[in-house]
Amino acid sequence: MKPSAWLWIGPGLLALAALATVYHSANETTPAPNAAAPANEHTREDAELQRMRDEIAGLRSQMVALRRSGADARADPAALRQRAEAGERKHEAYLDALRQNFRRETADPSWSPAMTSRLWNAIRADEAMREAARDVECRSTLCRVEIRDGGDARLQKQLPLWSQQFADALPRMVAQYAPGANGRGEMVLYLLGPEPAPGASAKR
Repeated sequence: MKPSAWLWIGPGLLALAALATVYHSANETTPAPNAAAPANEHTREDAELQRMRDEIAGLRSQMVALRRSGADARADPAALRQRAEAGERKHEAYLDALRQNFRRETADPSWSPAMTSRLWNAIRADEAMREAARDVECRSTLCRVEIRDGGDARLQKQLPLWSQQFADALPRMVAQYAPGANGRGEMVLYLLGPEPAPGASAKR
């Protein structure tokens, strides 16, 4: 079971024990009914005891659910591998659609040169990007940046920060990585415009 699950189960056990103690004490200290005791007093005591029973039952249900979630976390390795492979296939399908959209998209005669120039200026101003960037191409809603990735951790750390300066026009970034020989690979960054509003057609 994960440590986080114990953090929930531990307090639950303590609370369950406390409620059980109170419930037991209440049974011991509740006086035997007599004809002189008002009927509404017995009603209140019965309601309080029923509330305790409900709380204990609720805690037991929560503990069972936590145990089950811990068992699910220790799933069959084959099932975990299948889910990971399914996620990779889904991501590859998304990248393939993105590549096709970029190829089909025509260049906007005003937006494309301006955004390309803006990207190059940002690349030259950043040492890690200046050493790694190879090509920049913008269409009408998408930009594509080719980067030589030699496994530089500095570049990997800098990329999210570097892309934030285009959040006004290109707030989304998707990276495609292709490993190469000697630890050197190629990375392609796709910078995308805002998500289209529901029902709205993408700009072409």
